[in-house]
Amino acid sequence: MTGKVVAIETLAKPLRIGRLGARGRVFKSATSETLAEHDGRVSPALIDFYRPYAAAGTPLIVTGAMFVCAAGKAAERQLGIDDDGKLPGLAALVRAVREEAARHNHSVLLVAQLNHAGRQKIAPANAAVSASSVCERTLWTRPRAMADVEVDNFIEDFAQAARRARAAGFDGVELHAGHVYLINQFLSPMTNRRSGLYRCDPSGKTSALVDALMARVRQAVGDDFLVLVKLNGADRFFRMLRPWGPRLGVEESAAIAERFARAGADALTITVGHYESLLAAYRGDSWAFFRRYVKEGVGQDLPMPMRQVLRLSWPALALVGSLLWSRKEGFNLEYAEKVKGRLRQAGLNETAVICVGGFYRVREIARALETCDAVSIGRAMLAEPKLYTKLTGAAADDGACVHCNQCFALAGRHPARCYNDAVQAGLARTGQP
Repeated sequence: MTGKVVAIETLAKPLRIGRLGARGRVFKSATSETLAEHDGRVSPALIDFYRPYAAAGTPLIVTGAMFVCAAGKAAERQLGIDDDGKLPGLAALVRAVREEAARHNHSVLLVAQLNHAGRQKIAPANAAVSASSVCERTLWTRPRAMADVEVDNFIEDFAQAARRARAAGFDGVELHAGHVYLINQFLSPMTNRRSGLYRCDPSGKTSALVDALMARVRQAVGDDFLVLVKLNGADRFFRMLRPWGPRLGVEESAAIAERFARAGADALTITVGHYESLLAAYRGDSWAFFRRYVKEGVGQDLPMPMRQVLRLSWPALALVGSLLWSRKEGFNLEYAEKVKGRLRQAGLNETAVICVGGFYRVREIARALETCDAVSIGRAMLAEPKLYTKLTGAAADDGACVHCNQCFALAGRHPARCYNDAVQAGLARTGQP
């Protein structure tokens, strides 16, 4: 098959998700916009950020993570969905996306990603919470273990946030249960040392948290509203940070994925790793990432001892990263395939499996779509918000992103965009938007 035929027949093939249909199989992943107002409300800049993705007809757009309660906020200028007062702004965002898509004769699905940071934030003593009091070794945060009643409350926070997403006009929500944010902190034995009701069960056979969370969210939004879940395909902790201790492998992660599917998830987005995995979850240029993270990114907000350690050690970390986590396209595909295979064996084929992980080339995306239902793209779509048009157009061109990771390094402190001047200059020379 030619690249053109692959693009049109494979990437643009419609996909049924839950009770809705996506016009193609290349989606936009959640990216930290850092564009909301300081109180978490929608800003004009944030609305403008999403217009090009709608204009390109991107079949499904996942917003950046929205905090479901004030305690779950991870970074400054993060979008919030924690109270009804934010509904007018969220509804304005939905309207703008719909109008922009209609202006270009497209239809898009808009999904709100819901999140609680848990321990994954820079916090003063006792401000961060988690399943257990296990220190986070990249932010050096020691969380407080939540009581069962607090777990019940955070489940309700997700349910109410999902209700608000539906009221604002979104097509669905994505529960962020990966990258060791709070839901994931209950799923991994590394971060959940509890006994009792909300203990960790890597086998996936019983999980009070998964069942309660999905049941309450479904009760809040109904069966005709999309509920996606973002999950790790494996923990992949960096051995120098976590040389020992329990962790999830691909088999255990696939079992948890099956549990979410049985509990009513319409789709599962498969990623990998945690903050303590370093760049295993964002393979690419480690040198550019660490240089900008330390000098301009959230690294500047770390406690003073950590800042000093990073200033001295980042070249060594970058060298290790360049050996272990160099650029690779579709680096989570093995995990997505494992999940898809497990769901097929369990008779859960109606649950779509979406793979994220460095995609930017037509042929590689088409290859991934042979074994999973869709792919989701983050960094390459920051470089080219109209990438979907480029991938599925007459020329079926590949993306220009080089995965330098500068956008990732500056997330949470600077607005989301491509920070690679050479990439942007090249796109300008070819007349691409």
